Amino acid sequence: MNNCVSTANPIPWVNHDRIDLPPALGVMQAVRFEHQHWQRLERAEGELAIGYDAADQVVIVEYHWWRYFSRANSGMEDVYTAEVWRRRDPLTWAYLIRPQQTQYLDVDHGRLRPLLHNHLNIDIGPVSVPEHT
Repeated sequence: MNNCVSTANPIPWVNHDRIDLPPALGVMQAVRFEHQHWQRLERAEGELAIGYDAADQVVIVEYHWWRYFSRANSGMEDVYTAEVWRRRDPLTWAYLIRPQQTQYLDVDHGRLRPLLHNHLNIDIGPVSVPEHT
């Protein structure tokens, strides 16, 4: 596993080396975080950090997932991935998965909402475009 440590929002429960998730430019900032940790039959564990802005809307979803395949088959490698979604604006999120990607990709809010709801039980809310006065 990588020896980089995430400095943005360390999640305290797991004592693993962590993959670094660098900040993205032009994204909304969180003012508070919720943290969750889960474990599945000693075969996998995950950490989830959800960041909210001052209006209490989700602006960051950071997910670390360790799969211990070697415990079921000593010939298999364990797998660790780190993913982060950072809200750019009401319509777009920046997405990065490590170790596969090296730069953020833009993701449409409308496509991301059902994915996060179905896989992580997180509702990032409907698309909300501010009205101009």
